Amino acid sequence: MKTTIRTTVGFCLLLVLTTLSRAADELPVGIVVEKPADGPFVKTERGYMVPYEAVIPGTEVTYKMIPIAGGIGTVGSPKDEADRLDSEGPQFEVEIKPFWMGQYEVTWAEYKSYMAMHDIFKGFQTHKLLPFTEYKNSLIISAPSNLYDTSFTYRNGEEPELPAVSMSQYAAKQYTKWLSLMSERFYRLPTEA
Repeated sequence: MKTTIRTTVGFCLLLVLTTLSRAADELPVGIVVEKPADGPFVKTERGYMVPYEAVIPGTEVTYKMIPIAGGIGTVGSPKDEADRLDSEGPQFEVEIKPFWMGQYEVTWAEYKSYMAMHDIFKGFQTHKLLPFTEYKNSLIISAPSNLYDTSFTYRNGEEPELPAVSMSQYAAKQYTKWLSLMSERFYRLPTEA
């Protein structure tokens, strides 16, 4: 499955090369067979990763993903670095496979589509419309409650094109889980590596 990545100020989406519920012979969204004449692309065994735009199902809200080449990088800091903390070592190398990342941070238009799930879930609970089974529990997504005080959350504005900010890492992870299930593509938050 895929996951989406968020930062502390806002967050970006990350899409792993694999996708959910795709036929083996069908190319995933964002993969083309022929090398693009221009623009960013990343060569892979299945073809070329290219930028793509997707719509959040059930909305008119779109988001753009761009391909990022993989590579090998070093995590941690050298032992002789000034003011180095013990938690910054030991250094080690990681290999990162090619991936897509959101071209921009997740916007309020995108995130509010997810925030709307709270009232839907509340209706399920109130009217006992959706009994939970062990299987369904594995698919459960929590949604943020309705805002009690918008003065902090929207301090810098709530226009649809502005980056969504002030959510917890858990809320960002739940957003990526929701988007993954909605789009049948695996999204996650980016890692430090």
